[in-house]
Amino acid sequence: MKLSDLRVRINSYIVLGFLTLVTVFGVTLVTHQNALYHSTVDKLKKSVGIFHQLNQARFLALAQTADADADADADADADAVPMSGLGDVLKLEEFLFIRLYDAQGKPLLHLFNDSSFTSESVDAKFPAPRVTREQQSWSEENIYLTDPPRVYALVVYSTPVQVTGQRVAYIDYMYDVSAYKNQFFYLTSMIIVFLLLTLLMLALIVNLLFSRFYEDNIQGYFQISPDGRLLNVNSVLASTLGYASKKALLGEAEVFVRSNDLLTHIQHIAARAVAGPGMELLLRCRLGEVRWCEVSVEPVRSIRGEVLYHECLVSDISDKKAKEAAELKYLQATREINRQLEQKVAERTQALETLQKQTDLLARTDTLTGLSNRRDFYDKTQHELSRRKRLGCEAALVMIDIDFFKRVNDTYGHLSGDEVLKAMSHVAQSANRATDILARIGGEEFAIFMPDTALTDALQVAERLRLALANTTVTLPEGQHIQITVSMGVTSTQPNDTHIDDLLKRVDTALYQAKNTGRNRVCQAYPPPLAN
Repeated sequence: MKLSDLRVRINSYIVLGFLTLVTVFGVTLVTHQNALYHSTVDKLKKSVGIFHQLNQARFLALAQTADADADADADADADAVPMSGLGDVLKLEEFLFIRLYDAQGKPLLHLFNDSSFTSESVDAKFPAPRVTREQQSWSEENIYLTDPPRVYALVVYSTPVQVTGQRVAYIDYMYDVSAYKNQFFYLTSMIIVFLLLTLLMLALIVNLLFSRFYEDNIQGYFQISPDGRLLNVNSVLASTLGYASKKALLGEAEVFVRSNDLLTHIQHIAARAVAGPGMELLLRCRLGEVRWCEVSVEPVRSIRGEVLYHECLVSDISDKKAKEAAELKYLQATREINRQLEQKVAERTQALETLQKQTDLLARTDTLTGLSNRRDFYDKTQHELSRRKRLGCEAALVMIDIDFFKRVNDTYGHLSGDEVLKAMSHVAQSANRATDILARIGGEEFAIFMPDTALTDALQVAERLRLALANTTVTLPEGQHIQITVSMGVTSTQPNDTHIDDLLKRVDTALYQAKNTGRNRVCQAYPPPLAN
């Protein structure tokens, strides 16, 4: 709940509580006073009734005597009837005055217990009573103003006088209830004043508490009007912005609001449909430096819904922002380090993979000629043999040995022998098909495995290669030129071949045959006879 709404709600509760208390006290007081008033009036009426019943005959006799005396002396006033003769009968001290009428409603006698009353004023204020019209006892309450000024609350009780069953006169008994009325008024006034003072005290305490809350709050606080006037601030905000006191900040309020474009930001925050966290703003301080602050806005509205001012809470989040900036910088540095590490790892991995490939290639390649070595030749040909057996294809193997190679090494040196080996591999590669497997399997011996090749086709390829090599001139490192020849053995796969060694045994036999029959030739290895 917004603090401004909470303040309004608490004040509303105070007013509502006050009205409730006033209503409860008022109803209670009125009920009590009415009960007391009516009890008093009933007692007086009973007193009047008893007095009237016991004394109406004697009172009438005295009144007739007073009337006879009045006729004898025309200048005498009926009001002048001596009270000493009636005191024991009338007990006038209980009433303000008593008035006697004849049967036609003509006043006969006035007895007063207060000199403020006169017969003329009483007759003018209280004319012939209703009792003469309604022919029964009757009472009413009225207000009477005397001179000198005094207000009386009077109750008039009128009753007929019966003599031997005949109505001969009427008597008004008037008694003062001002004391009861004044007591009720004074008590009511005191209660209302007490409640009003209590209400005022509660409102002052609530507003003081809210004022102290904003003043002692750990957040900055200020009020700003819709037209951009800074109405109030607390000491926390002044200290945050580098001002010595609230008064100093309020003295430069216009500059503070304008330099920070504060009104625009506050209107933007207040205009958001859904309440949420405050807006993070850079507020310019007294000396020109800026601080990151989070500003929350609560509009305070009138009963008609108009915005009176905005209550704003300001939290200094400069340390938080600095921490976030440091964390961001650390995160960026960490990411950069990780990126560099990942790049180095990738480069190292690639280098290792390249090295692994190179190592594997070296492990499978003859370094001098660049051809497959014996290990690679075994792996590849074994794979091809497995495929041939699965698919039922035929393959051939050619073994090549350079004639008199040892003589070349002994005569021209090992470097010259290397050049001969390179020339041999170059010519063989040129004559090979893409599917053929050419390898140097040791010393001056080379092998060619020909997948999907019949024996006759292999013999033809071998013969062409022998002729190509015989017509090749090898230039040695020292400039000499020599011719080389080769001896070849050729064989083809047989149904019972399971390993490359089976073919190598047969092709070795054919190679030895070529060497033993004069070299520089191609010999075929014949398969062994099948077992019966």
